[in-house]
Amino acid sequence: MAEQETKECPFCAEIVNVNAKKCKHCGEFLDESIRPVSNTSSPQKSAPERIIWEGTPSHLHFLGDHIVWGIIGCVTIIGFLGNLYIFLKTKSTKYKFTNKRLSTEMGVLSKQTAEVAIKDIRSVNSKQGLFERLFGLGTVEIGTAGTAGIEVSFVGIPDAPKIKDQITQLKNDL
Repeated sequence: MAEQETKECPFCAEIVNVNAKKCKHCGEFLDESIRPVSNTSSPQKSAPERIIWEGTPSHLHFLGDHIVWGIIGCVTIIGFLGNLYIFLKTKSTKYKFTNKRLSTEMGVLSKQTAEVAIKDIRSVNSKQGLFERLFGLGTVEIGTAGTAGIEVSFVGIPDAPKIKDQITQLKNDL
Protein backbone atom coordinates (compact mmCIF):
# COMPACT_ATOMS: atom_id res chain seq x y z
CA MET A 1 0.00 0.00 0.00
CA ALA A 2 1.42 3.40 -0.96
CA GLU A 3 2.18 5.82 1.84
CA GLN A 4 -0.01 8.92 1.76
CA GLU A 5 1.80 12.26 1.48
CA THR A 6 0.83 15.01 3.91
CA LYS A 7 1.52 18.68 4.51
CA GLU A 8 0.81 21.27 7.15
CA CYS A 9 -2.27 23.46 6.70
CA PRO A 10 -1.08 27.09 6.42
CA PHE A 11 -4.11 28.27 8.42
CA CYS A 12 -4.27 25.94 11.43
CA ALA A 13 -0.98 23.99 11.22
CA GLU A 14 -2.79 20.62 11.33
CA ILE A 15 -1.64 17.78 9.04
CA VAL A 16 -3.70 17.28 5.85
CA ASN A 17 -3.38 15.27 2.63
CA VAL A 18 -1.07 16.97 0.13
CA ASN A 19 -3.87 16.89 -2.50
CA ALA A 20 -6.57 18.28 -0.18
CA LYS A 21 -8.63 21.15 -1.58
CA LYS A 22 -10.00 22.13 1.85
CA CYS A 23 -8.62 21.57 5.38
CA LYS A 24 -10.70 19.05 7.30
CA HIS A 25 -9.66 20.66 10.59
CA CYS A 26 -10.27 24.39 10.09
CA GLY A 27 -12.41 24.38 6.93
CA GLU A 28 -10.15 26.79 5.00
CA PHE A 29 -9.70 26.33 1.25
CA LEU A 30 -6.16 25.20 0.42
CA ASP A 31 -6.59 25.34 -3.36
CA GLU A 32 -6.06 28.94 -4.53
CA SER A 33 -8.44 28.50 -7.47
CA ILE A 34 -11.49 27.76 -5.28
CA ARG A 35 -10.62 29.98 -2.31
CA PRO A 36 -13.08 32.85 -1.89
CA VAL A 37 -11.62 36.31 -2.48
CA SER A 38 -10.49 37.98 0.74
CA ASN A 39 -8.64 41.13 1.66
CA THR A 40 -5.59 39.23 2.92
CA SER A 41 -3.16 37.87 0.38
CA SER A 42 -1.38 35.31 2.54
CA PRO A 43 -2.62 32.70 5.00
CA GLN A 44 -2.34 33.61 8.65
CA LYS A 45 -1.19 31.16 11.29
CA SER A 46 -3.72 30.68 14.05
CA ALA A 47 -2.93 31.95 17.51
CA PRO A 48 -0.79 29.62 19.62
CA GLU A 49 -2.68 27.34 21.97
CA ARG A 50 -2.97 28.75 25.49
CA ILE A 51 -4.49 27.17 28.57
CA ILE A 52 -7.56 29.01 29.86
CA TRP A 53 -8.45 26.61 32.69
CA GLU A 54 -7.11 23.37 34.16
CA GLY A 55 -8.58 21.40 37.00
CA THR A 56 -9.50 18.14 38.67
CA PRO A 57 -12.73 17.01 40.32
CA SER A 58 -13.19 18.42 43.81
CA HIS A 59 -12.87 15.99 46.72
CA LEU A 60 -16.19 17.40 47.93
CA HIS A 61 -17.85 15.82 44.89
CA PHE A 62 -16.95 12.41 46.35
CA LEU A 63 -17.83 13.31 49.95
CA GLY A 64 -20.67 10.75 50.15
CA ASP A 65 -18.38 8.01 48.86
CA HIS A 66 -15.66 9.00 51.36
CA ILE A 67 -18.15 8.82 54.25
CA VAL A 68 -19.44 5.39 53.19
CA TRP A 69 -15.93 4.01 52.74
CA GLY A 70 -14.89 5.65 56.03
CA ILE A 71 -17.65 3.85 57.93
CA ILE A 72 -16.69 0.55 56.27
CA GLY A 73 -13.06 1.40 57.05
CA CYS A 74 -13.80 1.47 60.78
CA VAL A 75 -14.48 -2.24 60.52
CA THR A 76 -12.19 -3.43 57.72
CA ILE A 77 -9.19 -2.47 55.61
CA ILE A 78 -11.51 -2.45 52.57
CA GLY A 79 -12.81 0.98 53.62
CA PHE A 80 -9.26 2.37 53.65
CA LEU A 81 -8.62 0.91 50.20
CA GLY A 82 -11.92 2.35 48.92
CA ASN A 83 -10.99 5.84 50.14
CA LEU A 84 -7.50 5.47 48.67
CA TYR A 85 -9.01 4.53 45.30
CA ILE A 86 -11.33 7.58 45.33
CA PHE A 87 -8.37 9.83 46.21
CA LEU A 88 -6.25 8.37 43.39
CA LYS A 89 -9.17 8.60 40.95
CA THR A 90 -9.65 12.28 41.81
CA LYS A 91 -5.97 13.09 41.45
CA SER A 92 -5.60 11.12 38.20
CA THR A 93 -8.52 12.89 36.49
CA LYS A 94 -7.44 16.04 34.68
CA TYR A 95 -9.55 18.53 32.78
CA LYS A 96 -8.13 21.12 30.39
CA PHE A 97 -9.76 23.97 28.47
CA THR A 98 -7.62 25.90 25.96
CA ASN A 99 -8.42 28.43 23.27
CA LYS A 100 -8.48 25.54 20.75
CA ARG A 101 -9.77 22.43 22.53
CA LEU A 102 -11.29 20.80 25.61
CA SER A 103 -9.88 17.56 26.97
CA THR A 104 -10.23 15.10 29.79
CA GLU A 105 -7.70 12.53 30.91
CA MET A 106 -8.62 9.96 33.52
CA GLY A 107 -7.59 6.63 34.91
CA VAL A 108 -5.75 5.15 37.85
CA LEU A 109 -4.24 2.04 36.27
CA SER A 110 -5.12 2.69 32.62
CA LYS A 111 -5.66 6.03 30.88
CA GLN A 112 -8.63 7.27 28.89
CA THR A 113 -8.64 10.61 27.08
CA ALA A 114 -11.32 12.55 25.24
CA GLU A 115 -10.81 15.74 23.28
CA VAL A 116 -13.10 18.12 21.40
CA ALA A 117 -12.01 21.07 19.24
CA ILE A 118 -13.72 24.36 20.19
CA LYS A 119 -14.86 24.82 16.57
CA ASP A 120 -16.70 21.46 16.70
CA ILE A 121 -18.74 22.20 19.83
CA ARG A 122 -22.50 22.29 19.28
CA SER A 123 -23.78 22.25 22.88
CA VAL A 124 -22.46 23.21 26.29
CA ASN A 125 -24.52 22.28 29.35
CA SER A 126 -23.99 22.64 33.07
CA LYS A 127 -25.65 20.60 35.80
CA GLN A 128 -25.75 21.13 39.55
CA GLY A 129 -27.57 18.93 42.00
CA LEU A 130 -28.63 20.18 45.44
CA PHE A 131 -25.42 19.17 47.23
CA GLU A 132 -23.26 20.40 44.36
CA ARG A 133 -24.93 23.81 44.60
CA LEU A 134 -24.31 23.87 48.35
CA PHE A 135 -20.61 23.22 47.80
CA GLY A 136 -20.29 25.42 44.67
CA LEU A 137 -19.60 22.47 42.36
CA GLY A 138 -21.14 21.22 39.13
CA THR A 139 -20.68 19.35 35.89
CA VAL A 140 -20.06 20.85 32.45
CA GLU A 141 -21.02 18.65 29.49
CA ILE A 142 -19.84 19.30 25.93
CA GLY A 143 -21.38 17.75 22.82
CA THR A 144 -20.64 18.00 19.11
CA ALA A 145 -22.63 17.40 15.96
CA GLY A 146 -20.59 14.23 15.42
CA THR A 147 -22.50 12.25 18.03
CA ALA A 148 -25.88 12.39 19.69
CA GLY A 149 -24.39 12.36 23.17
CA ILE A 150 -21.92 14.11 25.41
CA GLU A 151 -18.29 13.67 24.38
CA VAL A 152 -16.43 15.54 27.15
CA SER A 153 -17.58 16.10 30.74
CA PHE A 154 -15.92 18.08 33.51
CA VAL A 155 -17.46 16.40 36.59
CA GLY A 156 -17.45 17.85 40.11
CA ILE A 157 -15.62 21.07 39.29
CA PRO A 158 -15.83 24.36 41.16
CA ASP A 159 -17.61 27.24 39.36
CA ALA A 160 -19.15 25.02 36.67
CA PRO A 161 -21.55 27.74 35.39
CA LYS A 162 -18.60 30.14 34.98
CA ILE A 163 -16.58 27.54 33.02
CA LYS A 164 -19.66 26.81 30.86
CA ASP A 165 -20.02 30.53 30.10
CA GLN A 166 -16.31 30.83 29.17
CA ILE A 167 -16.56 27.85 26.79
CA THR A 168 -19.76 29.23 25.22
CA GLN A 169 -18.16 32.67 24.76
CA LEU A 170 -15.05 31.21 23.10
CA LYS A 171 -17.24 29.02 20.85
CA ASN A 172 -19.30 32.05 19.82
CA ASP A 173 -16.18 34.15 19.15
CA LEU A 174 -15.00 31.71 16.44
